[in-house]
Amino acid sequence: MALTFSQTSEHYVVQADQWLPRPVEEVWAFIADVENNQLFMEGWINLCSIRLDPPEMQLGTRIEYRLKVRGVPLKFIDEVVRWEPLRCMATEQASGPFKWIRSEITFEPQDGGTMMRYQVLYQTLGGAFTAWWMRRNFKLYFEYRERRLQEWLGEQAD
Repeated sequence: MALTFSQTSEHYVVQADQWLPRPVEEVWAFIADVENNQLFMEGWINLCSIRLDPPEMQLGTRIEYRLKVRGVPLKFIDEVVRWEPLRCMATEQASGPFKWIRSEITFEPQDGGTMMRYQVLYQTLGGAFTAWWMRRNFKLYFEYRERRLQEWLGEQAD
C-alpha cells in the first residue's frame, strides 16, 4: 500500500492506494457494505453502532457512528455526497469531531484486479498537536485496514 500525507493551505490530505487481486464488483460490494466498517477497527477503536438513514446506501444517505477512540466516546454523522456504483463513493461529515472531513474511495480495474484509491481531506478543530495525533492515528488505521483487506480479499478465488 502506498500511504502519503500532505497539507494544502485549506486542509490535510491522506492518500492510501491498495491493489487487490479481485474484480471491481467484489471489492465494491465488500467496501460499500457499511457493516464491514467494523472489520477495519483495531483494538483502540471500538465501533459501538452504525445506523443508516435511509437504510440502504445511496446518494444522500446519512450514516450515524457511535464509537470510542482510545476510550473517548464519539458520535458523528456522515452523508454520502457521491455514489457511483463500481467507480466511486464519498462521504462528508455532517456533524462530529472534525471541523470538516471528506473521504472518497475510487475503484479502478488494474492488472486483473482492482486499484482502490482512498483519499481523506480534513480540517481539525485543534492546533499542531491535534494534527499530529490525527496523522498518527490515520497511519495506524490504514496500515491495519491494508492487512485486513489483504486477509479477506487478497487471495484470488478459484
